[in-house]
Amino acid sequence: MICSAFAAESSCSQIINGKTPGSGESHGCPFRHYSEANLSTALSSTYNLSSAEQKEIIGATKEHHYHIACTRLFEIQHASQGVAKGDGIGKGDSVDHPNRYFDASRELYVVKKEEDDKLREMEEMEVDTLSNF
Repeated sequence: MICSAFAAESSCSQIINGKTPGSGESHGCPFRHYSEANLSTALSSTYNLSSAEQKEIIGATKEHHYHIACTRLFEIQHASQGVAKGDGIGKGDSVDHPNRYFDASRELYVVKKEEDDKLREMEEMEVDTLSNF
């Protein structure tokens, strides 16, 4: 759901303040360009957000704080990886470019995968050690 199409060269503010997507187009910021109903549906169906989480994000969009809504979605989406409300995409930073959202998400995924791999290796070593007795 993060902003698409012009992400490589455009910051969030350029996307938010740029041309509104027309019918059949897929660029833009969903927090800026989706209707409240469409955003609510997307948050529910794509991210399985609770009504309270949706209300918080939609409230930010109503106040025209699109970067805060996007950052809050990032925090919720990555809570299982230890990201808490207020952490942003790292060190409290808000999303200001679609690529930063992606990069921060990818980094959390890589760290989690490395931790899981190390844990799996340790468990395998324990099994090997126990089977030698």
